[in-house]
Amino acid sequence: MSAPPSATDHRDDLEAFYEAAPCGYLTMRRDGLVLGANRTLLDWTGSRLDAPGRGLCFRDMLTAASWVVFSMKCLPVATLHGRVKEIALEVRRSDGTALPVLASFQRVEQPGDRPPLLRGILFDATERRLYERELLDARKAADQARATAERSRARLSSILESTTDGVLLVEPGWQVAYANPSAAGLGMVFAPGTDMRAAFPRDPDGLFLDAFAQAMGGGSPEPVQGLVGGGIWLWVKAYPAPGGGITVFFRDVTRDRLADEERLRAAERIRHLATHDPLTGLANRVRFAERLRDALAATGGRVAVMCLDLDRFKQVNDRLGHPAGDALLQAVAGRLRAELRAEDTVARFGGDEFGIVLASAGRSGGDSEANAEAVAARLVSALSAPYTLGGERAEIGTSIGITLAAGRDTTPDVLLGEADVALYCAKRAGRGRHAVFEPAMAAEQRIKLEVGEALRTALAEGELLLHYQPVVDVATRAVRGYEALVRWERPGHGLLLPAAFVPVAEETAQISQLGAFALRRACRDAAAWPDRSLRVAVNLSPLQLRDPALMDAVADALRESGLAPSRLELEITEGVLLERTEPVLGAMHRLRAMGVAFAMDDFGTGYSSLACLRSFPFDRVKIDRDFLQEAETREGDAAIIEAVAALCRRLGMTCTAEGVETEGQLRLLARAGCTEAQGYLFGRPAPQSQLLAAAMAPG
Repeated sequence: MSAPPSATDHRDDLEAFYEAAPCGYLTMRRDGLVLGANRTLLDWTGSRLDAPGRGLCFRDMLTAASWVVFSMKCLPVATLHGRVKEIALEVRRSDGTALPVLASFQRVEQPGDRPPLLRGILFDATERRLYERELLDARKAADQARATAERSRARLSSILESTTDGVLLVEPGWQVAYANPSAAGLGMVFAPGTDMRAAFPRDPDGLFLDAFAQAMGGGSPEPVQGLVGGGIWLWVKAYPAPGGGITVFFRDVTRDRLADEERLRAAERIRHLATHDPLTGLANRVRFAERLRDALAATGGRVAVMCLDLDRFKQVNDRLGHPAGDALLQAVAGRLRAELRAEDTVARFGGDEFGIVLASAGRSGGDSEANAEAVAARLVSALSAPYTLGGERAEIGTSIGITLAAGRDTTPDVLLGEADVALYCAKRAGRGRHAVFEPAMAAEQRIKLEVGEALRTALAEGELLLHYQPVVDVATRAVRGYEALVRWERPGHGLLLPAAFVPVAEETAQISQLGAFALRRACRDAAAWPDRSLRVAVNLSPLQLRDPALMDAVADALRESGLAPSRLELEITEGVLLERTEPVLGAMHRLRAMGVAFAMDDFGTGYSSLACLRSFPFDRVKIDRDFLQEAETREGDAAIIEAVAALCRRLGMTCTAEGVETEGQLRLLARAGCTEAQGYLFGRPAPQSQLLAAAMAPG
């Protein structure tokens, strides 16, 4: 049997436990000198109790910050109260790192007068500190999450409170749980607990309730729009809520709807303007071609096409002004609509040009050409009736060209070209009438185009020339002047008279250039005549008088030639003054002020000769040759000549008779009191060279 452990054995065991304990032990004086420490603490700090010099100090075992804590807090408390429990310190390791510890200190009294000691125990707090740090991090994360959630709730609340959309949160039983201010702002009342189906306004088609029911069932309906009371349009979107119930967003989209409708109307107006004339509301050329193609396809080519051109529209426009001209075009459009059927098409091509498609021409069994001509006759009559424009009376006419598809394989462009050719023929035949296209017209049109192109070349290359016909005194047969008559020496065609090319010049906008040539050449030739008293007469086209460049053309011709203005006489027909437009009369008065004389040509062949004499003080009146041809046998013609001669004497005008070919006609003119005559009896038109040669001949 072994002997029981002795006191020495117990002491050895305690010392072994002391040295190997997982915590640090130390005993020290109040000044920090360590008197004893176990191996654990010494290993932590890499210290030795037998440190050379002043020995081991607790200060050397702590970090600087921990020593401050110990000396300022622990030491005074332990000295005063005898104990300090679990204060956090950091022990400085041998590698320089800090080991967190929890330290407790107790004052130990010494026998006698010796000062008390401090005994301390230090526990490794590494894991505890990690735990506390993790706990602190977790608390911070939780606080941040709560703050984030709070901010999100605040932000969501702010959004819901400030959004212009109405927002409703609806319970599964259809009770309103929340309504933002905008919901009430739309004039609706959504008190908590209210059945939203009863409170929400109804649309006529029930779209809102259908969307709510679909969302309440877990579906995701598309946004819907509906018209509610007061003309208000609402946009509504319903969403299923995660915990049941629905969330409803809605807004007043009345203004957007009205803006969309206005944009649609604007787009429709743009589309309309792209295919219609803005002044008259008629179809334009683009729409006309579309309707013509459709009619050709739908009727198997049984259509008639018309081209219309208003007669004397420009005179009305110049006399009464552009607003009256616009009103006239609108009135014409109204009359055209009234004369045509709904299935027909009438279009304005521009200016005073119109086009018509007669659908199903001849389908009723009658002759298609006869039907189209009957319509054209009605249109000529309808458009010729007087118009009242701003209190002023105006009269115009129309010329119409007609072509028929007659089942041909043709195109809108071809038909329009044919109708345009027929229109030209109608106008050339005297206006105020219609003409039906015939193939021969196309050949004539081609010739006209060829003449127009050749005339451009002639003007550029000097192929035009002037011939002069004398105007003589009836009593003495003395030459008083010459009328300049333009001629064209066209290669391969011989000498062409004005009737062969002047109308073409007017239609192809070359009349001003042709007229300027005649003025320059006539003034230059007249300036070379030996007799400075002889005048030269130049014919003016009506288009020239409306051309603002006429004044400069006359002034340039006089300046370049040196001819006295009093020797230049301009001949116009009474048709120029038919409408008595201000631009024409203004141009004539300005030319008269320059010293240029005016003669009225072909007097008596129009409808308003006397009115023309009253509208402008002419210097000369030329009686048309038609009155002289049978004047020797027809008393009526002779009486007219006598009356005109007497009228001229009373008005202070010279009276000249044209077309004098016999001595008998000359004697008749002398008896009638006519002062001057012109015709083959006195000489045919001749070039300048012959005039000069005759003037230089002896005797």
